[in-house]
Amino acid sequence: MSAVTLFEKLTTPKFGALARWNRELLQPTPFSVIHQHHGLQVRHYQAWSSTPKARALIFPSLINRPYVLDLGRGRSLIRALLGWGYEVQLFDWGRPGEFDADLGLEHFLEDRLLPAWQIADAESRYLHLHPDAPPHLIGHCLGGVLALLAAGRRAPHARLTLITTPVDPMAENSDQDTLLQAWAKHPSFDFRQLGRQLATIPWPILQASFQLLRPVAQLQRWRHGLQTWSDPAQRDAWLQMEVWANDAVSVPGELMADLIENVYRDRSLTKPHPTGSWRGVRQLRGEIHALIAQDDHIVPESCASAVERLLPLANVHLHRVRGGHLGALLSRRSRSEVWPRIWATEL
Repeated sequence: MSAVTLFEKLTTPKFGALARWNRELLQPTPFSVIHQHHGLQVRHYQAWSSTPKARALIFPSLINRPYVLDLGRGRSLIRALLGWGYEVQLFDWGRPGEFDADLGLEHFLEDRLLPAWQIADAESRYLHLHPDAPPHLIGHCLGGVLALLAAGRRAPHARLTLITTPVDPMAENSDQDTLLQAWAKHPSFDFRQLGRQLATIPWPILQASFQLLRPVAQLQRWRHGLQTWSDPAQRDAWLQMEVWANDAVSVPGELMADLIENVYRDRSLTKPHPTGSWRGVRQLRGEIHALIAQDDHIVPESCASAVERLLPLANVHLHRVRGGHLGALLSRRSRSEVWPRIWATEL
């Protein structure tokens, strides 16, 4: 057992009072696991109505746990989708093990993600009723990149929702680079070498990298938490985010290196005829909704909105919301105004 694997086991709250407290705080929606391969799971959430009106396949972020899309107390996208009549299936990428040391992007797509998608299709009640319905994919952050790649291989007419997804991180001028962009372009920012040394990119390194983008943000969050502690609703919302933010996931080194090199350095999606793992993406021609955070320091607005320019055959709708990388997804205004415009109007 490697040091990284041991660290993952020691920091995963599976048992005892902490696990019970997390369940009460986060209020996860019940689901069944319909497929599991190594760390990858496909979770199935039944529609609350007797007959599902639509179906959504969710691609969460690679770096954080997917329950940010299923926070209780009115902040759960999954519960909202179920309430509108969706059947929801979600990929949980899991925590990588030693068997993932050489897991590159192409291997991940062909041997993990696409076969899991086929199993999800076979288990879908909605598809049994509507076998010709185009799929609806929802991708969060780097999960949106994976949704684009998977749709380019398997479903060019798919409907996609991309939530703060880095489509072209280098879209801004070089003198306006964010810190993350500057790091990605610098030759010393070598995820591939780090991954080969450690097998995975440990989540504490990833978490520290994002914290360094805004060094005082953690202190500001804690100050806000203390100031609003007497309000139970705000206290629980703050605690939910702190639990989730500190439950990050290590990523296979080769997979992260492939994504960094293709998304940030080679800008593979901007090429007129992408090849390799990116083939077929520019030919997507379905309806695409992009939820964009105007104050996002991780995925700047120009980076996420580039989907309109780079996918000329698709019918792209941009939804700009004030807030940061997560605020745009979870804010009260997004939940009350943007979520219904993207998802409820499909029904």
